[in-house]
Amino acid sequence: MLKKIIFDLDNTLIPWLDKYNIAAEHALDDFHIEIEDRSLSLLQRGYQKELEYLTLENMTEYFNLLYKQNVSIDFTKRWLKYLGLQSSVDDRLIDMLKYLSSKYELVILTNWFYSSQYDRLKNAKIDMYFKEIISGEEIMKPSKEAFLKAVGSASAKDCLMVGDNYDIDIIPAKKLGIDVLLVSKYQKYPVKTIKNIYELRKML
Repeated sequence: MLKKIIFDLDNTLIPWLDKYNIAAEHALDDFHIEIEDRSLSLLQRGYQKELEYLTLENMTEYFNLLYKQNVSIDFTKRWLKYLGLQSSVDDRLIDMLKYLSSKYELVILTNWFYSSQYDRLKNAKIDMYFKEIISGEEIMKPSKEAFLKAVGSASAKDCLMVGDNYDIDIIPAKKLGIDVLLVSKYQKYPVKTIKNIYELRKML
């Protein structure tokens, strides 16, 4: 019987919009950093493969290595602060999470920094619906330990993992016996798939 729903955040609960890249641009401008990759897309795509877990120090080192810079952790802090503002209120999502949280325990399992993700949830007015936020500073997907931490005292068979990344969110959860649901516009993997997060309410 379903008791807990584990959510990925980016592009699962909160879609990543191009306009959110302004966070990186603001931070780069504040520190007068001139690089071609103004959205830091290379860093955002690569950090999950290059870093075992997150700290301000290792993310700053990765930034410096990737872009041949020599910035301090103050830059990373500033970027995370701006990132925390990058979400908006979605009444339909609020209504769905309010309903789900009355029936199930909801948790977030994200590979990004806690402060940034918490601020985004708060800015979207949905932070109160989640009992726990497990971030990349503790442990990162797709490690087995990340999913076991999200399951907690519950049984894997009583949990549902909802995410948009087949390799990082879905496969490792499925290996542990967690039920899975992929959020994707395309039905190209052999798992249950919904086109958007709002369809979840109809299934539960």
